[in-house]
Amino acid sequence: VEVWKEEAEITEAEEAAEQLDVGAYIDLLDSYRKFRTIDLSSGETTSDELIELLSKLESTRKVRYVKRLLLTGGMFEDSACMEKLSRFLLRRECRVSALDLGWCCISTEGVKSLSKAIAKAKHLLALNLEGNEITEVGAGYLAEALKNNKTINNLALSNNVFGDTGATRLANCLKGHPTLQYLDIGACEITSEGILPVCENLVGKFVHVEEDEDGLVIDGESADSKVQTLILNGNDIGDDGGLIIGNSLYVTSNVTSLQLQNCDLSSDTGIHIASVIASREDIPLKE
Repeated sequence: VEVWKEEAEITEAEEAAEQLDVGAYIDLLDSYRKFRTIDLSSGETTSDELIELLSKLESTRKVRYVKRLLLTGGMFEDSACMEKLSRFLLRRECRVSALDLGWCCISTEGVKSLSKAIAKAKHLLALNLEGNEITEVGAGYLAEALKNNKTINNLALSNNVFGDTGATRLANCLKGHPTLQYLDIGACEITSEGILPVCENLVGKFVHVEEDEDGLVIDGESADSKVQTLILNGNDIGDDGGLIIGNSLYVTSNVTSLQLQNCDLSSDTGIHIASVIASREDIPLKE
């Protein structure tokens, strides 16, 4: 979350200055106040409250001033809330660049509604949907939306439940994304089965490696991807998945940061990954 906030250029001072409750925002909007940041991350905002706030922004013609919607911890089970948010994001004058919906109890239907806006949003740079128990069905909606999106560079989807099927759908649709640089799919119940399409589409497609008198001969190609930071922490990928990741590093030309904490990797797999990194003088990986 801190990384994508930094990408969206949100400062602690701005957050502290704008952290109010819904009622306060509505009162200030009526008094001609404009907001670049709407920060409701400190309270459990309800669906009705968010709908009321978005409606007030529309009625006071202040939609275009809002750059960041920080709604962490909201209670948005009602899909009507996400439908309203989707319509808000699709307004011609909307300029929201950072949207934080972490831990907001969003239903599958809510994800479906939100995906309509994600597909067409022209200004959205950072999106946080962690901790919403997004299933493989919801991941499918997101994947199709992201395939059409041309702006997001920071995507946080950790602590969801879409598993291998959802990871495969996302990876297939994120291949070739023109702007995505940061992807967090940690703790999403992904195993080695889901890691394979993730690596092939976002890291590199490894085929074979052998050593001759001139050194290593590697067969494979880097992924058609701009992803630089890939976070896989907390997925039970095991040694099979670790081997896939290590081999993909033979050919990657884009990944500079890779996180694999608590992924059930043995020391032998760790040694394999380290040996791959050591074998490449031109590897872009920095951490």
